[in-house]
Amino acid sequence: CSVCEASANVIAVHSQTTELPNCPSSWTPLWEGYSFVMETGLGAEGSGQPLVSPGSCLENFHKMPFIECNGNPGTCKYDSSHYSYWLAALTKTDMFGKPGSWNIPGHISENRISRCQVCMKQM
Repeated sequence: CSVCEASANVIAVHSQTTELPNCPSSWTPLWEGYSFVMETGLGAEGSGQPLVSPGSCLENFHKMPFIECNGNPGTCKYDSSHYSYWLAALTKTDMFGKPGSWNIPGHISENRISRCQVCMKQM
Protein backbone atom coordinates (compact mmCIF):
# COMPACT_ATOMS: atom_id res chain seq x y z
CA CYS A 1 0.00 0.00 0.00
CA SER A 2 1.24 3.49 -0.72
CA VAL A 3 -0.25 6.93 -0.28
CA CYS A 4 0.56 9.51 -2.90
CA GLU A 5 -0.06 13.21 -3.34
CA ALA A 6 -1.07 14.39 -6.79
CA SER A 7 -0.67 17.85 -8.30
CA ALA A 8 -4.24 17.73 -9.70
CA ASN A 9 -7.56 15.90 -9.29
CA VAL A 10 -7.47 12.12 -9.75
CA ILE A 11 -10.49 9.95 -10.66
CA ALA A 12 -11.25 6.35 -11.56
CA VAL A 13 -13.25 5.61 -14.72
CA HIS A 14 -14.98 2.20 -15.01
CA SER A 15 -16.16 0.60 -18.25
CA GLN A 16 -18.47 -2.14 -16.87
CA THR A 17 -17.06 -4.23 -19.72
CA THR A 18 -13.79 -6.11 -20.27
CA GLU A 19 -12.50 -3.18 -22.36
CA LEU A 20 -10.29 -0.52 -20.79
CA PRO A 21 -12.12 2.81 -20.63
CA ASN A 22 -10.54 5.99 -21.94
CA CYS A 23 -9.76 8.93 -19.72
CA PRO A 24 -11.86 12.03 -20.35
CA SER A 25 -10.29 14.63 -22.64
CA SER A 26 -7.66 16.74 -20.84
CA TRP A 27 -7.01 13.90 -18.35
CA THR A 28 -3.84 11.73 -18.31
CA PRO A 29 -3.92 7.96 -17.59
CA LEU A 30 -2.01 6.91 -14.45
CA TRP A 31 -2.79 3.18 -14.22
CA GLU A 32 -5.27 0.57 -15.40
CA GLY A 33 -6.87 -2.15 -13.36
CA TYR A 34 -9.96 -4.02 -12.21
CA SER A 35 -13.07 -2.41 -10.69
CA PHE A 36 -13.23 -3.19 -6.97
CA VAL A 37 -16.41 -2.31 -5.06
CA MET A 38 -16.05 -3.55 -1.47
CA GLU A 39 -15.24 -6.37 0.93
CA THR A 40 -17.29 -7.66 3.84
CA GLY A 41 -16.59 -9.66 6.96
CA LEU A 42 -18.76 -11.26 9.58
CA GLY A 43 -21.78 -9.27 10.71
CA ALA A 44 -22.00 -5.68 9.55
CA GLU A 45 -18.25 -5.22 9.04
CA GLY A 46 -16.84 -4.23 5.69
CA SER A 47 -15.18 -1.50 3.72
CA GLY A 48 -15.51 0.11 0.33
CA GLN A 49 -15.25 3.46 -1.36
CA PRO A 50 -16.93 5.46 -4.10
CA LEU A 51 -16.28 4.17 -7.62
CA VAL A 52 -14.85 7.57 -8.60
CA SER A 53 -12.07 7.04 -6.02
CA PRO A 54 -8.70 5.78 -7.35
CA GLY A 55 -8.81 3.08 -4.66
CA SER A 56 -11.69 1.41 -6.52
CA CYS A 57 -9.37 0.58 -9.45
CA LEU A 58 -6.90 -2.07 -8.29
CA GLU A 59 -3.99 -2.77 -10.65
CA ASN A 60 -4.02 -6.51 -9.99
CA PHE A 61 -6.94 -8.86 -9.50
CA HIS A 62 -6.93 -10.97 -6.33
CA LYS A 63 -9.97 -12.98 -5.31
CA MET A 64 -9.51 -11.65 -1.77
CA PRO A 65 -7.43 -8.44 -1.85
CA PHE A 66 -7.43 -7.91 1.94
CA ILE A 67 -5.89 -9.74 4.85
CA GLU A 68 -6.96 -9.33 8.45
CA CYS A 69 -4.40 -8.40 11.09
CA ASN A 70 -4.77 -7.90 14.82
CA GLY A 71 -2.46 -6.12 17.25
CA ASN A 72 -0.01 -9.01 17.66
CA PRO A 73 2.97 -9.06 15.26
CA GLY A 74 2.85 -11.90 12.75
CA THR A 75 -0.85 -12.66 13.15
CA CYS A 76 -2.19 -11.58 9.76
CA LYS A 77 -4.28 -14.05 7.78
CA TYR A 78 -6.83 -14.49 5.03
CA ASP A 79 -10.24 -15.07 6.56
CA SER A 80 -12.57 -17.41 4.68
CA SER A 81 -15.62 -15.63 6.15
CA HIS A 82 -14.82 -12.45 4.19
CA TYR A 83 -16.15 -11.72 0.71
CA SER A 84 -14.92 -9.46 -2.10
CA TYR A 85 -17.29 -7.64 -4.42
CA TRP A 86 -16.04 -6.60 -7.85
CA LEU A 87 -17.92 -4.67 -10.54
CA ALA A 88 -19.14 -7.21 -13.11
CA ALA A 89 -18.27 -6.87 -16.79
CA LEU A 90 -21.41 -6.88 -18.92
CA THR A 91 -22.01 -7.36 -22.62
CA LYS A 92 -24.38 -5.26 -24.71
CA THR A 93 -26.91 -8.10 -24.72
CA ASP A 94 -27.08 -8.46 -20.92
CA MET A 95 -26.59 -4.78 -20.03
CA PHE A 96 -30.23 -4.24 -18.97
CA GLY A 97 -31.14 -7.74 -17.82
CA LYS A 98 -31.47 -9.02 -14.28
CA PRO A 99 -27.97 -9.60 -12.89
CA GLY A 100 -27.02 -13.01 -11.59
CA SER A 101 -24.41 -13.94 -9.01
CA TRP A 102 -21.37 -16.09 -9.75
CA ASN A 103 -18.15 -17.20 -8.13
CA ILE A 104 -14.75 -16.80 -9.74
CA PRO A 105 -12.72 -20.01 -9.84
CA GLY A 106 -8.95 -19.50 -9.83
CA HIS A 107 -7.84 -16.23 -11.41
CA ILE A 108 -10.31 -16.10 -14.30
CA SER A 109 -11.00 -12.38 -14.13
CA GLU A 110 -10.47 -11.27 -17.72
CA ASN A 111 -14.01 -12.11 -18.86
CA ARG A 112 -15.95 -11.35 -15.68
CA ILE A 113 -14.55 -8.23 -13.96
CA SER A 114 -15.03 -4.67 -15.20
CA ARG A 115 -11.88 -2.85 -16.26
CA CYS A 116 -10.96 0.64 -15.09
CA GLN A 117 -8.45 3.41 -15.58
CA VAL A 118 -7.22 6.00 -13.07
CA CYS A 119 -6.80 9.43 -14.62
CA MET A 120 -5.29 12.76 -13.49
CA LYS A 121 -6.50 16.17 -14.68
CA GLN A 122 -3.90 17.91 -16.88
CA MET A 123 -2.84 21.27 -15.49
